[in-house]
Amino acid sequence: MGKKRGYAPEELQRAIDLVAENRKDKPVTPADLRASRIERKAADKLVQRRLFAVILAGLAACSVGFAAIRMGWVRFGHPAALEAALASPDSTLVLRLEAQKLNNVPLEIVGLTKLSSLYLDGNQLDSLSPEIARLTELQVLSVSYNKLASLSSSFEALNQLRKISLKANRFQTLPTFITGLKRLEELDISDNALTSLPHDIGKLSNLRVLRVEGNAIVELPESLSQLSELEELYINGNPISALPSPSSFPKLKSLNVKGTKVNDQTAEAFKKKHPKVRLLR
Repeated sequence: MGKKRGYAPEELQRAIDLVAENRKDKPVTPADLRASRIERKAADKLVQRRLFAVILAGLAACSVGFAAIRMGWVRFGHPAALEAALASPDSTLVLRLEAQKLNNVPLEIVGLTKLSSLYLDGNQLDSLSPEIARLTELQVLSVSYNKLASLSSSFEALNQLRKISLKANRFQTLPTFITGLKRLEELDISDNALTSLPHDIGKLSNLRVLRVEGNAIVELPESLSQLSELEELYINGNPISALPSPSSFPKLKSLNVKGTKVNDQTAEAFKKKHPKVRLLR
């Protein structure tokens, strides 16, 4: 048998009206009255069922929301990850607050004294509070895809940093404190508005990876040759025409020059002289 079709109240009313129209000038019988009562009851029951369904859906939504709050999926005032970290500050080593639409970094994080990695990528930050410099155990600071144009010199206190990512911000110059970070191994300041690198960048004696692609750098400073631990250098997407000599970088493995002004003759001479270095162009 086919599934019985339910009728909306307006459809029932139209049916009643049609019956009434057809029965004009005809006497109303007891059967007609019974049929009318049955139709009205059916319409009332349909309305009640729909109202009950709406109430149940609302209660279910409230239950899910309450459970989400209790389980840490949703928090009022702070992202859930920060709430969890603040609940156990002495054991929190990594804090990920990516894509939280943050305009400011909650200052409560300075109480996370054991924090070694802080990820703030993909927010709406145009500044970082100098208070973050109190996180002296930080080894990784990632603030890519924000609106930063500068960082406080107080960040020089973060002398345990091994990796900094400033990608896709608004820096026109490299923050001065960075060249004093002797332990730094990876630096990413790609996709900003740099026109040059600082002359003392060679002080980063432990640097292994340097990413400066997607800027407006015309030439590389001579001090770059002092980066004896450098393994990967990304200068692609800059108007650079001269290549550094890998003889200055005994550990260099990869050099990316895509989208630069390096001509074929220069590239061929480079590959011939330094066959072990992977040249991407």
